[in-house]
Amino acid sequence: MIAIGRGTLTNPEASANKGFQIAGRLGYKFSDNIKTGLSAGIAPYLEYSTGLPTGTSLRDPKHIITGIDVAIHVSNIHLSAEGFYNSWDTPQYQNEKSIHAYTWYVEGQYFLFPDLYTALRFDRILYHDITDPITGQKTPWGYNVSRIEAGFGYKLLEQLTIKAIVQQNFLSNPNSNSITILGLQAAFRFEDFQTLVGWDAKGQPFY
Repeated sequence: MIAIGRGTLTNPEASANKGFQIAGRLGYKFSDNIKTGLSAGIAPYLEYSTGLPTGTSLRDPKHIITGIDVAIHVSNIHLSAEGFYNSWDTPQYQNEKSIHAYTWYVEGQYFLFPDLYTALRFDRILYHDITDPITGQKTPWGYNVSRIEAGFGYKLLEQLTIKAIVQQNFLSNPNSNSITILGLQAAFRFEDFQTLVGWDAKGQPFY
């Protein structure tokens, strides 16, 4: 798969720089139960040119992302994992030519019944060290986040799944190091919607 578009994952409003994002994914299917893939993308991510050095255009600094994903289905257990590396060019800073961040997750689903499953997910966001301009010491440029999430899903209809989750976030920020989130979601799949409501392909009711 390859895609070309405006804006970036970092900043959708970077479409104002009139640059393009190029992204792609190469997948491989070992079997019906094991799939994996590699993905990557690159794009100019700045929206404004304020503070850029002389001779550096708005579209010169790039955001680069690369990743890998794996999905394994065995009986009533579904496992998936993804990992991504991000790099942003920073021409306006003297000490760092680029800054970096890493993120990954591992998720498992266990189907108690065909329409009811439980799920558990663990993920992290890790920030690369940069040089503090005042002290000269190495320090992360963002607060690392560790997150654990658990919940269940129930397929009320073939097109409708109800999900409920509890999420606990642990931050390296000393002022706010723990955040709990509760969520309830209804996910409706519009495929076969016409059949569900009794319409034909032209929008006319079945008789």
